[in-house]
Amino acid sequence: MKYIFVFFSIFLMACDGEQEGSVVQEIEQPSSSVISSDVDVSGYEAQLVSADAADGTVDHVVTKCAGCGLGMAGDASHSTQVGEYELHLCSGSCLDSFVSEPVAVLERLPTD
Repeated sequence: MKYIFVFFSIFLMACDGEQEGSVVQEIEQPSSSVISSDVDVSGYEAQLVSADAADGTVDHVVTKCAGCGLGMAGDASHSTQVGEYELHLCSGSCLDSFVSEPVAVLERLPTD
């Protein structure tokens, strides 16, 4: 039992020393979740129109995620602006995928 107490005492002193010297950096989040994209949408108008109408409302908001191609519901907190359309993607990973390869994501939009 004495050894456990000594171990915890040393452990707490070691942890306490690390906390004093550590620096906590706060990361400021953007105020808007929509990332504006400078992607050339020429050639993708038909897909954007179709994907916009897929939810029954023509409002220039594509609600199905095209990032992963699984047809999952997108989330406004993971969205991007493409031309006149707002694309809702299902996750931060899909949004990152769009940012790195926007043409590949646009090619996954439905064509019907």
